[in-house]
Amino acid sequence: GAPATPLDAAAPPRAPRVATARPARPRGVGTLVGKVTGAPGAVVYIEDIVAAGHGAAEMKQEGKRFLPAVLVVRKGTRVAFPNRDAIFHNVFSVSPDNSFDLGSYPQGESRTVTMSRVGVVTVYCNMHPQMVGHILVVPSGHYVRAGADGFFRLTNVPAGPHRVVAWAPNAKPAKIQTTVGADEVVTIDVTLARTGSSIHTRSDGLPYGSYDR
Repeated sequence: GAPATPLDAAAPPRAPRVATARPARPRGVGTLVGKVTGAPGAVVYIEDIVAAGHGAAEMKQEGKRFLPAVLVVRKGTRVAFPNRDAIFHNVFSVSPDNSFDLGSYPQGESRTVTMSRVGVVTVYCNMHPQMVGHILVVPSGHYVRAGADGFFRLTNVPAGPHRVVAWAPNAKPAKIQTTVGADEVVTIDVTLARTGSSIHTRSDGLPYGSYDR
C-alpha cells in the first residue's frame, strides 16, 4: 500500500472564517406636528428617548422675578441662579427628586444645581413669595416649544413607537402614544387642562410674612 504521510508534511489547517458584522441599518426619522390648546407656551417632548446632556443654563433673579420664568433643560444640565438684584435672595425647590436649597446670597453671586432627574422643578425664593420659576428637565434633546398659537413641529424623531408628553406650567401634563414612520409626518393634537397655581410656603414649611415682598 501507499506509504503513510508524515505528520509534519500534512496540509496546514485552514484559518477559521470570521463573520463580519453588518452595520445596523438606520431606522430613519420622521416628524411630529400638531397643536396644543389650553396652555400657551407648552413644551412637547419624547418621554421614552433618554440621552442626558452635560451643558449649562441659567435662571437669573432680577426685578424680584425668575428669568426666564420657564426653562427647559436636558437631564444632567447645570443650572446657574445668578442674583442680579441689589438685595438678598434664597433659591430653593421642594420638588421630588430635584429638591435643593441654595441659601441666601447677595447681588453678583451665583450658585449652581445639576438637574439629575427628569421632571418638573418648581423654584421659589425663601424671601419673596411672588418669585416662582419652573424648570422642565427632559430626558433628551427631542423636545420643542409650541408657538404662541399652540402649533409645534418636532423633527428628527427616530422611527418607531413613542410616548409623547405635552406640558405647561399650572396644567396637567398629557401623554399620547403614537408611532412615527421613517420620512413620515404624524399629526397629534393635545388639550391641556389648567390647574391654577397653588399657594406655597417657605422652605421650612412656614407661611411668608407680610413684609416679604
